[in-house]
Amino acid sequence: MSMTKRSLGLILVIVIVMIGCAPNANAHVALSFPPARKYDLDFMDTFRTEKPCGMAKGDIKTTIEAGKPLKITWHLGYPHKGGFKIQLLGPDEKLIQDLTPSGLYAGEDRPTTQEYQIQVDEGVQCQGCSIRLERQALEWGANYRFQSCADVDIVSPANYKLDCSGHGQASGSSCTCDKTYFGERCQYKNDCEDDSDCNDRGDCIDIKGTTLPRKQCFCQFGFFGHTCERKSTFDDNANFTQKPDLYTVVPGRGVDFYYRMIDDGEFEGVIAGKSTTHYVAVGWRGTYVDQTCRSFPDDALTPVDRGFHPMDCTDMVIGTAIGDRSRIGDYYTRDRSTPRLDNFYGGEESLSGALGWEVDGRTYIMFRKPVKAIDDADHDFLGTLSFIWAHGQENAEFYTADELKYHGGNRGHMEIEVSSGTSITISVSSTVMCLLSVYVLSM
Repeated sequence: MSMTKRSLGLILVIVIVMIGCAPNANAHVALSFPPARKYDLDFMDTFRTEKPCGMAKGDIKTTIEAGKPLKITWHLGYPHKGGFKIQLLGPDEKLIQDLTPSGLYAGEDRPTTQEYQIQVDEGVQCQGCSIRLERQALEWGANYRFQSCADVDIVSPANYKLDCSGHGQASGSSCTCDKTYFGERCQYKNDCEDDSDCNDRGDCIDIKGTTLPRKQCFCQFGFFGHTCERKSTFDDNANFTQKPDLYTVVPGRGVDFYYRMIDDGEFEGVIAGKSTTHYVAVGWRGTYVDQTCRSFPDDALTPVDRGFHPMDCTDMVIGTAIGDRSRIGDYYTRDRSTPRLDNFYGGEESLSGALGWEVDGRTYIMFRKPVKAIDDADHDFLGTLSFIWAHGQENAEFYTADELKYHGGNRGHMEIEVSSGTSITISVSSTVMCLLSVYVLSM
């Protein structure tokens, strides 16, 4: 059978649309010291967010001593090609001083760098200034960059007083930090130092990553929460392991998701990684949600409209397990930034129960959550949903086990229909949806 010119043209259009609909790789960059402005989201690129910072000034401010070396640090979720630039901006956000070599990007040969020592000129004094980090992503273009700003006051040595970030006691030029805080100025925080910080309901584990917190609580069956402080509404996995037919399954390439409705207005979900012992995640939003959702939170600058990504404005559950201990949370993401716990956005932890386990090289995360949203950091799990899943990278340099960083290609997006019963209809993937749109337009 020979192809007509029309069919050849349609194939060409389909190829183009497949490329255009493919999700971009994520990049995550945010200052960790001095701490970035609220909200310290890490997907503020110069393409979608306002220059020079992407975020309005807030109440978080760090005092810096002029003329003295200071180590600047940042969170990096993906080692893009290119280097970084650090600048001092005035109260009007205009350049005062380049803190990396003037006009150049540092660290271009070290893409995983997450720290750099700066020194503000001794004669500079400035109230309401900003430290600005700009990070290149050359594989996405010479002008494609990410930005993060921290609000600072620059003072003379005579006016500088070591405050240990409010989390320790100063003695001379050094700090003794409160428990779970660390760093020269007690500027970083872990969840725990030992098992007692996990309320003796879990293990304090150093995941040995570069993402904070490095020491985290992994809870035993029956408890969950940041420090295992919450009692779960269920304390075993028997429903799933012994009665899998109770659940409806949403199959994914690397993660299967099982769910069932329960009587008290909640649903029970199980995220099953097919061949991973790293984190697993699912997320959803109603298809009625439009791009105006990115104006939440209302005290952050709204990104410029550049399309609606599957991660935008998404309610998520993310968990990881080590043996029969787990760390599970209710998350939300405004954009392609690393998801944050709901309370970061002023929302509530809406899980009523959670537990996780590993077996045969697979991670399982089980949770219960209200079907109806309880605040702006949640979405109803009902009706037509845009549904996503992801899991962490295996055997990849820069990504340690159980560390919440960019998932690489371990992700998926589809549309599903969830009823108040147990039936489910799975629609086409986002790429196929694009293809169907082109086909209809070509008719």
